[in-house]
Amino acid sequence: MKRLKGKYYKFYYFDETNDDFANNNIAKKPLPEKWNYYSKNPFYVVFKAVMYYFALFFLTILIKCFFRTKLKNKKVIKNRADKKKGFFIFGNHTGWVTDATAGHMACFPKQTYILTSADVVNIKGIRWFVKCLGATPVPEGVKNYMTFIKSVKEMTDDGHPIVIYPEEHIWPRYNKIRDFGTKSFHFPCKLNLPAYAKTTVFTLNKKGKARSTIYFDGPFYPDMSLPLKEREQALRDQIYNTMVSRVDKSELDTRYEYIKVDSPDKVRTEVF
Repeated sequence: MKRLKGKYYKFYYFDETNDDFANNNIAKKPLPEKWNYYSKNPFYVVFKAVMYYFALFFLTILIKCFFRTKLKNKKVIKNRADKKKGFFIFGNHTGWVTDATAGHMACFPKQTYILTSADVVNIKGIRWFVKCLGATPVPEGVKNYMTFIKSVKEMTDDGHPIVIYPEEHIWPRYNKIRDFGTKSFHFPCKLNLPAYAKTTVFTLNKKGKARSTIYFDGPFYPDMSLPLKEREQALRDQIYNTMVSRVDKSELDTRYEYIKVDSPDKVRTEVF
């Protein structure tokens, strides 16, 4: 097989659910005792809006020109039936910049929120910047949890979209869909709101240059006739199968290879 241009990467993983290849080196810290997830202070609302749209403008240029990323089928979001209510977008977690921005681009002009780990809002010097971009840390314990739940409902009541990555950990340019559970689907199933699939696929053009394409599919509605747990499973399966279908239909970039190993001590990344 002819070698493609550019570097090749091999990622050796042991646990598909918990291994993380983000390599962000962010120190893990608990959230402050009273984290304000969704402030309605008028001064903060104005400040956040200015920062949000200013950053989104430059990030959009970066994604389209530098990363050569295309967004397809955004009309499923633009043409949604109820434009006053919020909704949820579920995607595969394959990178930093595109994952943090693509949902915002598709939902423009609505300000979009992203459920993240607490690490993201602990980056020195830019905590308030990423918060203005919608980063919403999920509490790991009971502390702040009720406030978090209430804030998510308020966001959707005010018409804001929320992006969730049920795979949780970043696997750079991974061209399959990892298995994920149902816990991330609690919100749309509890609030009876639509969900969309956001599938990032990495391909090569005829000249061998890398390109990423992000597909949006939906809406998928929770079956409110089912018990909550069954409802979550059914919605999860719809989203998962849609994402798998998008990947299966694509000619993929093969320069990023993921190999399962038999011990966590063998988890590593090789570049050649």
